[in-house]
Amino acid sequence: ANAFLDALAVHRRELGLPGVSLAWGMWEQRSGMTGHLGLTDLSRMDRAGLRAMPAEQGLRLLDVAVAAVDPVLLPVRIDTAAVRAQASAAGEVPAMLRALIRTPARTPERTTDPEALRRRLTATAAENRGSVLLALVRQQIAQVLGHTDPDAVGEDRPLTEMGFDSLASLELRNRLATLTGLQLPATLIFDYPTANHIAGFLLRELRTELDREQTTPTAGTPKDNGLISLYLEARQQKKYRVGIDLLALAARLRPAFETGSALGRPLTAVPLSRGPATPKILCFSAPMAMSSAHQYSRFAATFRDRRDVSVLVPPGFTGSEPLPANYEVVVDLLCESARQAAAGEPVVLVGHSSGGSLAHAVATALERSGTSPAAVVLLDTYLSDNPAFEVHADKFNAMFFDGEELVGAPDDTRLTAMGRYFDLMKDWRPEPLRAPLLFVRATSALDRTGQPLDADMAPSWESADVIVDVPGDHWNMMGEHADSTAKAVDEWISARLGGGVLQTR
Repeated sequence: ANAFLDALAVHRRELGLPGVSLAWGMWEQRSGMTGHLGLTDLSRMDRAGLRAMPAEQGLRLLDVAVAAVDPVLLPVRIDTAAVRAQASAAGEVPAMLRALIRTPARTPERTTDPEALRRRLTATAAENRGSVLLALVRQQIAQVLGHTDPDAVGEDRPLTEMGFDSLASLELRNRLATLTGLQLPATLIFDYPTANHIAGFLLRELRTELDREQTTPTAGTPKDNGLISLYLEARQQKKYRVGIDLLALAARLRPAFETGSALGRPLTAVPLSRGPATPKILCFSAPMAMSSAHQYSRFAATFRDRRDVSVLVPPGFTGSEPLPANYEVVVDLLCESARQAAAGEPVVLVGHSSGGSLAHAVATALERSGTSPAAVVLLDTYLSDNPAFEVHADKFNAMFFDGEELVGAPDDTRLTAMGRYFDLMKDWRPEPLRAPLLFVRATSALDRTGQPLDADMAPSWESADVIVDVPGDHWNMMGEHADSTAKAVDEWISARLGGGVLQTR
């Protein structure tokens, strides 16, 4: 929309008509666009050299802009000293400011040169490389948070507890990608929640290159897109089932684990919020191509400082992780991971979309073993025989790629993992639960038109104790409407498990 207004102003000037488009920086007076910004956001903007503008200055700039010749202007208050300082640390000035800010020419051995890091690691004993990368990661985390001392960053403390949000996560990802030359997902801190986890991940990614005399192609090299091309062709032809069957067949060529211990690592729940209220919430990431804990980041923000919210991500979507050989083994693995995450305390299992099927299956297995969750919450979960899958198959198909700008372009690993899980779950049907169950349903249609959902295709759950409708559609109920979704869940938990009163919605 902003780009359109910029182009419209230019077009009108070319026709001899009045027009000016202004891309404002932030004003000191808070608005609907800036009122949600916290200290972390403001500190990040300050470090970037973007200062809040007093209203008087903004109004003066408006007068100047209206009288100016240029049709598109950026009234922004810039601290050039801060930009220069950040450029010295990062190795370059942001492209838009290079005519405004001058810095000394960079040397070939600058610290942001990935080859300089590789040379340093190559010269370091293999057993000490992890320490080098850990120190690097802690330094970058400290800079993102505005700390001068990397020792302020705990090695095993989740970054989400330190104040990291989505933008801070992107900044850290970008810094580390520049330093290492690796292609890193924007959900880095959700997949690897501590400095130790991130350093270990970087070491694994770099190890192949470090152990060979000739390095492999950099992570920026396009990955084999044969499978991706075929799957996208199935999407283009609206052959949803054919595309999924293709991925499931290709997944059979990947290594599989038949026991939880064979996976080689435990599943650790990624913490997204902390708080004293009980029970805590444990979410299950939907096993789609863009599977990540980030799916619940905006949902969890509503509970910050009030209730623990963490996420379990099913294995097989990153790196060289094997896939589950069958549905039972992944449910058993998630059950054990859920017990560890609960740590003996009551927990509510929550799942959005196909993550709801995982949450329900885990709850069933836990009850069979003699331990039961406090409750189960399903967020717009569809069973595979729902007619909406056929009528809106193309919409669901497109949904699998939602979040590409956050996680990175889909690769064969993520696509085949999705194919395996959808194949394993296609015949799954829920069994009755003893635990109370809330079903939260989006009210808008799947086609993203904002129209009411067709009653014949609305998801439902026969064993649900309560069904609550919330604003939005299947996708944005966890995005722009995530706060309403979270409040509906919190109210029900308080009424059913905490003695509160469920408000009429």
